[in-house]
Amino acid sequence: MQSDSLPTLTPQPQVEVSPKKQFNLEKVFGLILLFAGIIMISASILLIFRILTGVQKPPQVFNITAPTTSLSIPNLPEGIELPQTKIIPDELYNGIINIGLFYLLMMFVASSGAKFADIGIKLMKKIRD
Repeated sequence: MQSDSLPTLTPQPQVEVSPKKQFNLEKVFGLILLFAGIIMISASILLIFRILTGVQKPPQVFNITAPTTSLSIPNLPEGIELPQTKIIPDELYNGIINIGLFYLLMMFVASSGAKFADIGIKLMKKIRD
C-alpha cells in the first residue's frame, strides 16, 4: 500500500524556442544596432558641421603657445637683436589644433556608427546557405 501513496512523476514537456522567434529577436536587435549607428553618424556630421560653420566652438583641449622664429637680416650691425616673431597668433593656432582633434574624434564616432549599422543590417538579413 505504500506504493500507492507515492506521487507519480510524469515527464514535463520541454519548451523550445522556435527558429522563427529566434530570428525575430535577432531582427529586433539588428534594428536597434542599425538605428544606434545612424544616430551616431548623424550626430557626428551635425557636430562637425556646426563647428566648421562657426555656430559652435570646438572644445578647448589644447592651449599651446604658437611657434616663434627669429628673422635673420643680412648685413645687420652687431649688437642689434631682432625680437622673436610669432608665425601665427595663439588663438588661431589653438583653434586649428582643437578643430583637428575634434574632427578626428567625430570621424571615429562616425566610423563606429557605421560598424554598428553594418552589424545591425547583417543581423536583420536572413543568411541563406
